Amino acid sequence: MKNNDVAQYVNQKKQIEHGEDFCGAACVSMLTGEDPQMIANILGSTADDTTLTDYLKRHGYAITKIVDGGSAGSHWAFMPDINAFQKMREAIFRDEVIIYHFAGWDHKSSGHYAICKGYADGKFIFNDPAGDRKKGYFNDEGENTLYTPEMLMKAGIKRLFSVKEV
Repeated sequence: MKNNDVAQYVNQKKQIEHGEDFCGAACVSMLTGEDPQMIANILGSTADDTTLTDYLKRHGYAITKIVDGGSAGSHWAFMPDINAFQKMREAIFRDEVIIYHFAGWDHKSSGHYAICKGYADGKFIFNDPAGDRKKGYFNDEGENTLYTPEMLMKAGIKRLFSVKEV
């Protein structure tokens, strides 16, 4: 799977029943091309990293944790730095996509998954299943939305996984 080959965009609220808590399932659906509601029924709401990555591994994807940090005191979240952004760019340049687990420090979520699929002109290109984070969540503008490193630092991260089809 190349980063431009991410399956059709999935809007979690519109394409999954009671979808407010199904960002992980929406991301898996975007990666596999499977029906969003079916994936949501299998994975459940507020699925965690292990649930998402195990599902993808069982379905022919290689998953690599590229950034992990924080501490129990910070609920395993931290501010990304230049090294995290470099690892993201390296994965994208290898034609991988990234499951980005937001911490939610910007108060737009209390933890959220989105797909980072590209990088251009100093900005990361996301398919965010809840919409464009800059405009407040649950809007229709999450496909190919651009997030700056500064914005990502304010939001914080928990973990980043690179994904490629094997």
